[in-house]
Amino acid sequence: MTSAQTVILRGLEHIEQHLQDESLTPQALAAYCGYSYSHFAHIFKLFCGCTDGDYLRQRRLAAAAAELSGGAAVTDCALKWGFATPAGFTRAFTRQYGLSPQAYKTTGGPVILPSLPELITEKDVSTMLKAKFVEKPAFKIAGYTISAPAGVQVDIRTNGAWWQDQTFTDPSPEEYAAYAGDRDQIGIWWHWASRDADGELYYLLGVEADDSKEMPAGLAVAEVPSATYAVFETEPTDLHDAAVFAEAVRALWHRIYATELAANGLEPDPMGAAFEVYSAKNGGYDDAAATTEIWVPVRK
Repeated sequence: MTSAQTVILRGLEHIEQHLQDESLTPQALAAYCGYSYSHFAHIFKLFCGCTDGDYLRQRRLAAAAAELSGGAAVTDCALKWGFATPAGFTRAFTRQYGLSPQAYKTTGGPVILPSLPELITEKDVSTMLKAKFVEKPAFKIAGYTISAPAGVQVDIRTNGAWWQDQTFTDPSPEEYAAYAGDRDQIGIWWHWASRDADGELYYLLGVEADDSKEMPAGLAVAEVPSATYAVFETEPTDLHDAAVFAEAVRALWHRIYATELAANGLEPDPMGAAFEVYSAKNGGYDDAAATTEIWVPVRK
């Protein structure tokens, strides 16, 4: 079980224990679980199939329905289960059950109880990702390089988005921007045997090289061979929070290699190289629902 799954189970248990507590809001639940609200909301929907707010509301309506069936007053149920007014309770209850609380109390009906959702299976994840196949000829990436910290065993399947918390100065950001223009940014782990006797692993963040432009001094170039790529896309994530955005990229890397390739009858092509693509068309730096693509060379 992943750490995220453990957090969600902890949150679900907390809901059951404090369902009647008016202070239990989606924001309070995220704080209890030790996550920012935007991150918690994202992983809750990923694992449970609905938003945390929807789940709380459904659980409280189910508890109210059970009490109405036992003869409780509509107003008492509304206040007990966290609804500010009987009118608001009536609207929410009617949407959930197709009957007003009073009609439900009179005629009775099934209690729609959202059970603790089963955590998504590995196969279910496949339906949540967008995959396409692209034949891409050999190309070059020119960009900044980042060395892996000494003693750290980097696994590209989990250590994506290595740009997080990095500062690039050689060449200057202005020189790089003039060369990169509006081209997609690419992140890739690369072995440079020509730079180090042992072929040290570097993370390269750059753009597809443009031979028509003069390349600024300080950029490194990786030559990526032609390949057939399976292209996966992250769930939309708020780019204002770089840490959450980077974690979404890393989570997708992990899922691809843990389940996605096998679920789609694919295996990695060892002659190719996988990389991340940060495209303006998928959300700019001020976007609250940006996505990232991960391109993996495959053999069908």
